[in-house]
Amino acid sequence: MSRKRSPNFTESELQILLDAVEKNKSVIFSKLSKVITNSAKKKIWEKICSTINATNHTDHTHKVVGIIGETPIEGLVEGTDTGSVPSGDGSEPDVTFPTCPNSRRSSNSSMENEPSCSFWTDNTKDSWMTGEAPIAKSAMKSIKILEDKTTQSLIAIEERRLKTEEERLRVEKQRLTMESERLDIEGQRFNIEQQKHQLYLAQMYINVAQMGVQVLDQQTLNTPDVV
Repeated sequence: MSRKRSPNFTESELQILLDAVEKNKSVIFSKLSKVITNSAKKKIWEKICSTINATNHTDHTHKVVGIIGETPIEGLVEGTDTGSVPSGDGSEPDVTFPTCPNSRRSSNSSMENEPSCSFWTDNTKDSWMTGEAPIAKSAMKSIKILEDKTTQSLIAIEERRLKTEEERLRVEKQRLTMESERLDIEGQRFNIEQQKHQLYLAQMYINVAQMGVQVLDQQTLNTPDVV
């Protein structure tokens, strides 16, 4: 009896799996409906298995079972659905994988005792009915973490902006206070100048009055007394 292969994917196999899932996610992760059926999802996964198997002489279909589970097919001979898989707009989905071989293993397979290419378990049934899968949940978790980090970064940026705005307002308030004080000083200076001008005018009036008195006195002295 040959030794069983490790169930772990190689790096190249994992990359092929991820690329295929990304390419067909519109069918894989969609909720079940009249258009997106269990058989449609199963056909996509079987073609993904076939693509992965093509990278190695050994069948790797059993590796996918632990990830995607089993898809139930009712009323189909040999559990194989060969019908077309319509997309949401009625056209065929963009699937370029070769036809998946029958999931039953031949009698001369070295791994005939290993599980066949089935895609549904009780543990994953509920997740498939809601259009979710382990890979989708992992991606959603990563997106959630990224969104949380983005939100925290935006909050930190907003806090810094508010602090900067607060500092700007404080400086503006100081500038307005200084401007008000400058205007007060200018007002006081104007009042002083005005008072000086009034004193100057008063002094001029006094001088004119004194000159008038002196003229009258001089005229009185020059006028002869009448006998």
